[in-house]
Amino acid sequence: MHESASDQPLTGLPATGLPAHAVVVGDPARAAQVADRLDGPRELAHRREFRSFLGSWRGVPVVVASHGVGAPGAMCLFQELADGGVRSVVRLGTAGALQPGLGDGELVIGEACVRDDGVTGQLVPDTFPVADGVESAI
Repeated sequence: MHESASDQPLTGLPATGLPAHAVVVGDPARAAQVADRLDGPRELAHRREFRSFLGSWRGVPVVVASHGVGAPGAMCLFQELADGGVRSVVRLGTAGALQPGLGDGELVIGEACVRDDGVTGQLVPDTFPVADGVESAI
């Protein structure tokens, strides 16, 4: 792991040169577990809840990073990933559900969101679908 004066202030991620794709998780230990599935993983930085790795998945360079609990930490990570060159982010981890019948550990791919957290409006365009029957807070 190598950090320099040109690294970003919160996450320690490089200020430039990150690959276009990132997978993000909440728990720093989970970031390490996901990175273990990559080819050639190496740790980029570890500051507080922000732990990051670089590797490749099926030949595609990818960053794996954690943001801790809550929207503010996620927002900080997403901003520094974007500043470093990331253009697509996939969130892997736990989520709440409003739909009955979903059990613990089931795979869910969200097609809409509930915008009631104070941060989503800064990340997701107003045109992104809101979950059926749920009013947007924006």
